[in-house]
Amino acid sequence: MKAMIRLVVTSVIVLLVASPANAAPVSKLTESSFQKKIRYLSARVMKDMAILRDIYDDLTTIGKRTKDFERNMAALSVNVTSLGEFYHNFQPTPPQKPTSATGNAGNVALGDIRDCTDVLASGHTRSGVYSVTLASLESPTQLYCRMEGGQAWNIIQRRADSSVDFNRNWEDYKNGFGDLEGSFWLGNDNIHLLTNQGRYRLQVRLERFNGQSARADYNFFRIKDEENRYQLLLGDFTGGGGGDCLYYHDFQYFSTSDQDNDEISYGSCAVFLRAGWWFKDCGQCNPNGVYHNSAIRASGAATWNPWTYYMESLRLIEFGLLRVSMA
Repeated sequence: MKAMIRLVVTSVIVLLVASPANAAPVSKLTESSFQKKIRYLSARVMKDMAILRDIYDDLTTIGKRTKDFERNMAALSVNVTSLGEFYHNFQPTPPQKPTSATGNAGNVALGDIRDCTDVLASGHTRSGVYSVTLASLESPTQLYCRMEGGQAWNIIQRRADSSVDFNRNWEDYKNGFGDLEGSFWLGNDNIHLLTNQGRYRLQVRLERFNGQSARADYNFFRIKDEENRYQLLLGDFTGGGGGDCLYYHDFQYFSTSDQDNDEISYGSCAVFLRAGWWFKDCGQCNPNGVYHNSAIRASGAATWNPWTYYMESLRLIEFGLLRVSMA
């Protein structure tokens, strides 16, 4: 190919150079123009020769890549055949029933995992969402477990942002709502089942928008079933720096905007404060109130009044239960 290109170019140049010798005499001006034309055409020929050389190199490279392609296609064909034979002879193992939402928990059966303490005992040490089987339920329930200091807290409520509206009706609070990884209410039915399968203590985590944090600890927490309007049964306040806000709500029935169970006669606390809660008339704290994205004082805000200025909205409120003993 290269020899052919050289031959073509050489022939053209010879013809162009020989042409003046065989032509009739011309004037100096005409001869000068002719020589310029020869140089121009010679340059064009050399440029075309370079292009042809590049094309030849590309064709040579393509030839090599074609051979590589054919070789790889042959190897692929062999691998596909091997994969087909493996799939044809493969006998799958029947899937095992999972024990948690995030993986297998050793030899502990799902029915034996009743809360986050069992999740921790089964080998899971990272906080996250797990499947547990609450008392009297056959199907698993999703539960967020906060693993901290060798303890496993069952999180039943969290306010961390404004993405979830907590001004809900009775049915929503009964079944639960929100995102277990973010802001949520576990559901009164689930909270009842959880707190009645053993003895649990309560820890409320609080955080202000200025970064200050505190806790409110209680040595016992339980609620009754729907027939008893999810009545709150609370133990003693044991400290934590956040102050005892729940004493005023102990023994109260749960209220929502469509089920008024508070003790005032001139309206509904759930409507006034835009939340579901164990209101009395109407109370000292409103953890399920409206979430504000800054520290403001507003009626109906998510608050814990004994710790902050009256009705100051908080950045974080989280209710966690720790098992003390199993029934």
